Amino acid sequence: MTDALASILNPDGTVGNREQAKQAATVVLQRIGFAYRLAGKRDQAMETFERMKKVLGADSPRGDQLIVDTLLNEGKNKDAFEASTAAAKRFPDERSFKLYRAQAAGRLGDLTTADETLKSMLTSKPEDADVYLFWSSVQLDANQVRQAEESVRKAISIEPNDTNPLITLASVQDRQKKYKESEATLRKALEIDPDNATVLNNLGYFLADRNERLPEAEALIRRAVNIEPTNGSFLDSLGWLLFKQGKIGEAQKYLEQAVIYSQRSGTIRDHLGDVYKKQGQTDKARAKWEEGLKLSTEPDEIKKIKEKLDKK
Repeated sequence: MTDALASILNPDGTVGNREQAKQAATVVLQRIGFAYRLAGKRDQAMETFERMKKVLGADSPRGDQLIVDTLLNEGKNKDAFEASTAAAKRFPDERSFKLYRAQAAGRLGDLTTADETLKSMLTSKPEDADVYLFWSSVQLDANQVRQAEESVRKAISIEPNDTNPLITLASVQDRQKKYKESEATLRKALEIDPDNATVLNNLGYFLADRNERLPEAEALIRRAVNIEPTNGSFLDSLGWLLFKQGKIGEAQKYLEQAVIYSQRSGTIRDHLGDVYKKQGQTDKARAKWEEGLKLSTEPDEIKKIKEKLDKK
């Protein structure tokens, strides 16, 4: 990839279409950076994104976006907040940095700043649906379930046929233990977009987690995995379903893959801990549960993991 980048940039300055060369360089550098991230080579990934900033110039926000995204994925929320705040000042018309700032603030427990940041983005235009949807996710992450429902319903009122708000609403309803409503919401989303991988996965996972209609759940989840085979959440769903079916070896394979692709998921680590426990690997199980506890934000999940760790 580095050879490809060198040929694209053409350091002797003879490239005819500089804008086209920049676009190609962006693609190559992103791939290099993501490959480093996936391999756990964090420093090289960040160096690549810093290089992107130099290559693309001061008028391109892409390098900064990837740096902030990496910090958020690592759980370095304070660093992400500071980086997104600085980037928002340099790119005042780039909405992503305000969204990143709100997300980081919410994770830091500063919901006042998160709310103020998102409120400042409202313009009474259709784009407000995206703001309300993101706002709902921030609130749900902070366990403000009632507020999350209010926000996502505002998004739905603006874009009633958009599946993304329906997906979030179903998650809110599931958190509220309104299981029938959650399933109905996802089935409505599936009518709108029958091949939406996230809808397929979530519906299958919610059924599997409650031990309901496991054959249907498996068909839904496998469709999602076939569409996005490297999605950690989908691999987790399949692994958890297989665990529920008593297929422990297969469950381990998919859950260990899921951890690689979703490095900040407490749920996946909790599930993998259960697999190890079932196999009699108590020390490995406790290690995964401890990792999961550090990453989890949902009260019911935290309580569940603590109960497992408290057992001798």
